[in-house]
Amino acid sequence: MSIFKKVLQHAQTSRVSAFHGIPFQFSAKLSSQINGIRQGTYYVVSGRPSSGKKSFTDLNFMFSVLWWYACTPEDMRPPLKILYFNMDKSEKVKAAKWICLYMSACFGKIIDINTIDGDYNKMYNIDSKTLQELEIAASFFDDMISKGVLEIYSGAKSPSRIHEYVERNMINYGGIHNEQDGEKRYELSPQYKHLQMIVVVDNASKLKLESQNKMAFADNDIHKKMHETMMHFKEFYNIAPVIIVPSFSVGGLFKKSQMTPDFREFGIYYEGCDVALHLFNPFKCDLNEYGEFQVKDFVTEPDNIPRLRFCTVMRNTEGLDSSTMPIVFHPESGFMFDCPLPSAPNYFQTIQHYKFFKQLQINEQQQSFNSEYTNANPEFGSTTIATNTGNEPTFQPINECAEQC
Repeated sequence: MSIFKKVLQHAQTSRVSAFHGIPFQFSAKLSSQINGIRQGTYYVVSGRPSSGKKSFTDLNFMFSVLWWYACTPEDMRPPLKILYFNMDKSEKVKAAKWICLYMSACFGKIIDINTIDGDYNKMYNIDSKTLQELEIAASFFDDMISKGVLEIYSGAKSPSRIHEYVERNMINYGGIHNEQDGEKRYELSPQYKHLQMIVVVDNASKLKLESQNKMAFADNDIHKKMHETMMHFKEFYNIAPVIIVPSFSVGGLFKKSQMTPDFREFGIYYEGCDVALHLFNPFKCDLNEYGEFQVKDFVTEPDNIPRLRFCTVMRNTEGLDSSTMPIVFHPESGFMFDCPLPSAPNYFQTIQHYKFFKQLQINEQQQSFNSEYTNANPEFGSTTIATNTGNEPTFQPINECAEQC
C-alpha cells in the first residue's frame, strides 16, 4: 500500500472512530492548538528557570491524562500506560507535588508541600475536610499505579537505561517481527491494538552519563543519544514520548530586547520533534509589560508571588504553531489554567480575584481549623498564633506542641 493510500485509510478510519487522541482536560486553548496527545507524536517542553515547564508537563501530559482515563467509561476508553521517569525530584517530593496538583485541580484548594508534609512554613493547618480530600488525592494515584496505568521510575537514568525500561514494557503489549526486506517492525497484540502509551522524561538536564567503548559521553553526545532514543520510541513503537529539556544557551538571548522564545533553546531536541512548547516567565526578566499584559497585575498580595506565564507553540507539525497562550500559574501546587486576554470582559475580574485569593483561602482554611480545634479542645479557647515570616503577618498554624509550650 502506498503512503498516499495509508493516509486516506487513516482518514476513513478516523471518520467512524470515537477516539482521536487524548484531550487536554484543563486547557481549552492548548486543545485548540494541538490535536491532543497522539501516538507517534514526539513532544518537547522547554523553558528558562522558574518558567513552570515541569508543572506544565505534569499537568497536561500526566495528570490530565489520568483524569481523562478515570472519567471515561471503561467500555469507551482504550488501554493506557504512562511511564514516568522522575529524575529531577525525590520520590517523596514528586508524590507530594502531585497531591497538591490534584487538590488544586479537583477541589480548588491552594496547598503546598510544606502544608502537607512539613513542620514549618505551613500555609495553614489542615482541617478534617481537607484531610479527607488529601486522602482522596493520594488514593487516586495509588489506584492508577495498582491498575498498572501509571509506572514511576525515580532517580537519574541514562538514555540506554530508559530505552531498556520502555522496551521491556512494550514487549508486554506486542512483539517484534522481521519483514521480508530484513527490517524489524513492532506490532501491538490484538487486545492492545488501541494502546495509548506515553513516556515522560523529567528532565534532560538530569540524564546520567554513559560511555561507549570505554569513552564517556560528552554533554552534547548524551543529549544526542537521548533525542535518538525518543525518536526511536516515536518511530519504532509508535508511542507518545514527552521530554522536558533545559533552555540551552543562545548568544544574546537574555537581553530585554530579545525576550521572544527562540527555537535554538531546545537544542538538538528541536530536530525531529512534532510539537515543541516553550514556557516563559516575564517576571524573571524584570519586564513590566509583555504583549498586551501588565505583568504587575498578576502578582498576588501580600506574598508577592508572580503568577503569569506564557506558553508558545514553537513547532506543531499537525496544526497551528507560532501562537502564544497566557497562563495563570499556581506554583504552590503546580496547577495552571487559561488566562483571559486584556480585551476580554472577565479580565479585570480575573486579575482582581488573583490579587488576594491565596490570602483569603489561607484565612478561610485557618478559621475552619481553629473552629474545629476549639470544639475538640475547649480548654484552649479560640486563640490563634500570629507570626512574622519575613513578609506580611499571616496566620500561623496551631499545633498542640505550640499550645503546650
